[in-house]
Amino acid sequence: MRVLALASYDSFLNIARLIAPHFEKQGCAVEFALVKARTKKQISEEQIRRMGLAGGVRWVSVEDLCSEGALRPYDIVLCCLEGMSTRRLLHYVSELGNDRPLLISVYPGLVLRHQYDGYSMRTGSDLVWLNSEVDRDAFVEMSNAFSLEICRVRVLGIPSLLRRIEREDGAEDGPVVFFEQAVIPYFYDERLFLAQQLVRLARENPDREFLVKARAVGGDATLHQTWHALDSLLDACARGDWPDNLSLTTESASRLLSVASHCLTVSSTVAA
Repeated sequence: MRVLALASYDSFLNIARLIAPHFEKQGCAVEFALVKARTKKQISEEQIRRMGLAGGVRWVSVEDLCSEGALRPYDIVLCCLEGMSTRRLLHYVSELGNDRPLLISVYPGLVLRHQYDGYSMRTGSDLVWLNSEVDRDAFVEMSNAFSLEICRVRVLGIPSLLRRIEREDGAEDGPVVFFEQAVIPYFYDERLFLAQQLVRLARENPDREFLVKARAVGGDATLHQTWHALDSLLDACARGDWPDNLSLTTESASRLLSVASHCLTVSSTVAA
C-alpha cells in the first residue's frame, strides 16, 4: 500500500515523520509532501534537512493534488495539516467520489485553541486521530449536537511521544533547559518578564548550566509567528553582562530531553 503524508508546517511534518515508520512496519511505502498553506515562508530548507527524511519532501497544492489525478496512486492520505488546509483538501477531494484514498486527520496539538472550529474542519475525514479521551468525547458530543454522521474517531495519544527518549547516564546533573513557545506568552511585557526571570535564574545558580531552546532560529518558520524574539529580549535583560552559564541552543528537543536534569516551559503541548 502507498501512503502520502501531507504536512504544512514544521511541527506537522515532525508528527508525520514519527507516524510514518509505523505504516512502514506494516509494509506500506510512505511519501512526504508539504502543502502550500500561505504566501509567506512556511518552513525553511534547514528545518526540512533537520528532519532527516531520506526520501525528500516535495511541495504540492491541494487543488493540483485533487484535480490532476495525483491522489489516485495512493491508498491512504495522512493529513497532518492545520484546519484551513484540511478543509480545502476535504472540499476538493469530495469531487473524486469513491475514486480517492482513505483520509486520516491527525492533531499535532494537545492544548487547543478554537477547539470546535478545528474539530468541525475535520469531520469529513474517514478517520480522525485525537490526542486524548477528553478530545474524543468533545468531538463526539459536537457531532451529535449537529446530527452529523460521526466519522471514526480514535485516541492516538500525543504523536510526539511515539519516539522514545533514552536518558543518558549522568542526566540528573545535566543542564536546565527552557523550551520556548512562539506565542506563549504573547505580549511584549510578558515575554520581557520571562527573559528577566531566565537571566535571574542563571545568575542565582552559577553552578548550573541553563540552555534556552528557541522555537525558531535564523530563517526558521513556524505556524505561529513570534513577535518578540526571546534571544533579543535575553540580550537586553543581560545588559552586556550575559551570564556564562546561560546560552541558546539549536539541539533537537529529543537530544535535550536525553541529557537535561530539569525542563522549564509555559503551559502548552510542548509541556506535555
